[in-house]
Amino acid sequence: CAMKVFFKKNKHMKRIIKVCVLSVMLVLFYSCANDKSNDAKLLRKLIETVEDSSKVTTVLTYKDNEIVSTDNSNEHVDYTYTDGLITTIVSKKKSDQSQVSTSFTYDKGKLVQTKSSDGSETNYTHSADGSVTYEHFASNDKEGLIKQFHGVLTFEEGNLVKDNRVLDNSEVNLITKIDASYEYDTKNNPWFNIKAFDKLLIYNELISVNNSMLSVIENNTTNTKEDQIISSAKMHKSIFKYDSDDYPKEQISENAKSNSGYLKSEYIYE
Repeated sequence: CAMKVFFKKNKHMKRIIKVCVLSVMLVLFYSCANDKSNDAKLLRKLIETVEDSSKVTTVLTYKDNEIVSTDNSNEHVDYTYTDGLITTIVSKKKSDQSQVSTSFTYDKGKLVQTKSSDGSETNYTHSADGSVTYEHFASNDKEGLIKQFHGVLTFEEGNLVKDNRVLDNSEVNLITKIDASYEYDTKNNPWFNIKAFDKLLIYNELISVNNSMLSVIENNTTNTKEDQIISSAKMHKSIFKYDSDDYPKEQISENAKSNSGYLKSEYIYE
């Protein structure tokens, strides 16, 4: 009888062990799956090829998820953070060693002003509906700051969808408007995981959550004296190939009307 009880207990223990092992394996499987889906990749290298087959390779350096610098054969760019926000970008051309420094000022985590060492500056105002109005000024030795243009940025679901701009330096009797619109996919933007990069409104659609597949730039000039309107439009499309984590590994960009301006971009992550 004792032997029968022993074997019954032994079989019961084996079943318990099997169930425990299976449970652990399932937990590990789902944990790994979630880690993969939530894994925020950082772009390490960007290889761009243009129509004449010439290539430019840009290497990105980080400290954790804060970008430290980008470097290629044309320029070197350094980034400085303050309290988790990018506050200075210094770009140096390698051809003549000239450099431009741009400072970024924030209010409650939102960009309100950029100032460049070339004398230009842009002021931003954030509205309750998520749109952002802006005014851009250039420096003139005789007249000081002169407004060049102003406009409104419109966002939807974390993506920049419209940039409606009016030029303020047009000739007398001319009103020039530039309207840009963007369409997106639902995949991961390779720039979005860089800490605070999405705050930098100067980078247009690159700060969006997803990738821009099509952009349309419309230029309308109205002659108020002769009551004439001159219009033009440019379309730029991009075709992406993605990796298993829905990050782009290749992008082909071109002018959608003339098939000109070809650019192939290859994205390499850590």
